[in-house]
Amino acid sequence: MNLSSPDSKPVRPIFCGTDFSNNSARAARVAAVFAKGSGHPLLLAHVADELSDFSQPNTVDAEVFEETMNQRLVAEVGRLTGDGVAVKGDFLTTSGHLVEHALMQRINEVGPALIVVSSVSKTSFDRWSLGSVSEHLALRAASPTLVVRSSQPFEAWAAGERTLKIFVAVDFGSVSDAALQWAGELRRIGACEIVVAYVGRPDEEWKRLGAADEVRYTENSPEVQASLERNLREKVRVVLGEDAVEVIVEPVAGRADARLIELASEHHADLVVVGTHQRPLLSRWWRPSTSLGILRHAPMSVACVPGAAFPLMERPLPEVRRILVASDFSELSIRAIQHACTMAREGATILLLHVVPPVRLPDLLPVPAAGEDPHEAADQRRRMLDELALRLRKLLPRDDLYPPEIAPSKLHFEAHVVEDDDVARAIGLAAERLGADLICIGSHGRSALASALIGSVARETMKRSRRPVLFVPPATE
Repeated sequence: MNLSSPDSKPVRPIFCGTDFSNNSARAARVAAVFAKGSGHPLLLAHVADELSDFSQPNTVDAEVFEETMNQRLVAEVGRLTGDGVAVKGDFLTTSGHLVEHALMQRINEVGPALIVVSSVSKTSFDRWSLGSVSEHLALRAASPTLVVRSSQPFEAWAAGERTLKIFVAVDFGSVSDAALQWAGELRRIGACEIVVAYVGRPDEEWKRLGAADEVRYTENSPEVQASLERNLREKVRVVLGEDAVEVIVEPVAGRADARLIELASEHHADLVVVGTHQRPLLSRWWRPSTSLGILRHAPMSVACVPGAAFPLMERPLPEVRRILVASDFSELSIRAIQHACTMAREGATILLLHVVPPVRLPDLLPVPAAGEDPHEAADQRRRMLDELALRLRKLLPRDDLYPPEIAPSKLHFEAHVVEDDDVARAIGLAAERLGADLICIGSHGRSALASALIGSVARETMKRSRRPVLFVPPATE
């Protein structure tokens, strides 16, 4: 939900669907809380559903029935307006379609800032259709959808009686940025306590990050855990700022959604916020959705936030605080280091990386001669890698060569030497593991034909990396 709208754009409403049940009445109260707190109008919609409403006892004439439902809608609008909220009623008919289709059509027309629905509907088709009305809206609408299971925490929050405890389940994709941003905007309405959690399979994280220590299956290795925690804190800081936010990283061997629900319950969360990829229905049958599992089984209210809820121009600008520079000690790689240092801002970290071929087993474990230490070969290898790391640091510019606006003493430098046969793969894995915001690499500027025939580290890095890559060409003569 965007709590503020540009002056040139009309304020989008809070959209709430009601069937006049107790559950939907709670959802309407929550919708009024958000409308009043954000200054958005509230659009309360009811769909005349011939699959259920027309089959109720004492419903004889359709026209009489519609008039009765209209009167109930007017009464509900009046009740909510009494809370100081601008409310408008919207009476819809299914026209032969299911309720969720009628709601989606209206939602697409008005483009609401937020959709609020109850977790349980009384309509008859919920007993046999694939998913409920709330699921249909949450997984298809372009606006955030709040599925309400209890109104009390939101009403007490709006009254200033308590903070709202928000649990944000994230991954490292861009959709989670939208979930974080939406959760952060709730702080404009009232005091919030935010917990951000990520769970992942240890073996998959070990592979994704290219960790040097051994793979584990029930817990994260120290290197993987430290990398995940650092990267998640940085992701949260970019979106939510420097405010205190608890960050949780846990390994999981089973279903991620089950563990996330457990964590949310342990932290007494009032609301779980998840990002939604809005994949087609068929793909969800064989690709289990964590957000769908949380939506179905969490005992507290759930907000599903699609990436489309925040266009790129409305998201926080990316920051470049950690720059990875791949170096092979050539002049071209030294130019890449110089450009990285020039771009770095105060407090940034320059990550120097050098890739060497791994040693083979016979080289690492030679047959020791009499009286020789069998571990000497491994010790020599470690000393060589340490010496390469020192050589990397010597490639940094002297302090007096930095521009006046850059203070070298306020920059941080790390040197990393890794072993891999595939240099481009090693660069990509290191960027993930070290949380690089930008990869800086020298490029010889080969022609397209030569690059296709010969290949290049720079080209392969660009193809494989999930992070921005800056190419530094040779100096012109």
